[in-house]
Formats: sequence, structure tokens, C-alpha cells
Amino acid sequence: MENTSIHLLRSSPFAVQQASLMLTLLTPDDAIVLLDDGCYLNNHQLLADILAVTSNVYAITPHMTARALIAHASIKKIHLAQLTELIFTYSNSVTWQ
Repeated sequence: MENTSIHLLRSSPFAVQQASLMLTLLTPDDAIVLLDDGCYLNNHQLLADILAVTSNVYAITPHMTARALIAHASIKKIHLAQLTELIFTYSNSVTWQ
């Protein structure tokens, strides 16, 4: 994928504005991976805005489980090994923490 980015969201959208900033840069071909407290995007109003831009939203399953979250139907659940593979399919990566 040329000129596409994978966004790694590590901070809670309830605590900082990283998810809002990420949304301003997001394109339809980009992907988002929810890690650590970024998993709380699952329960945030910004999720609908993000899904309106891209359907490529992933969450690390053990990170969701650790926070007692059940993934929204539009979020694809993956493990860390799959994240490694996914990162190499995008030309850029941005970590939001």
C-alpha cells in the first residue's frame, strides 16, 4: 500500500487528545491499532467518526481483555504476532501515546 499509514493508538481518548489529532490525519486506506489504554477508544464517541473514515480498525485482544472490554463489532481483534505482520503492509507508522 503506497502512502498509507498504520496508527498505533496507545493512550486513552478519555485522558488526552491523541485520538482527535489522529482523526485529522486519517485517510480511508490507513489502519488504526488499539494498544494499551488506546483500547478505550472502543467506548468513546470518536470511534464512530473514525469508522466513517476507515474500516481498518484493529485491537490487540489481550489488551482488550486486560481492560474487560468487548470489542465493537467493527473492530477486528488481533494478537501481537499479527500486529507485526500488519505493520509491514503499510508504508508509514505513527505511534500516538
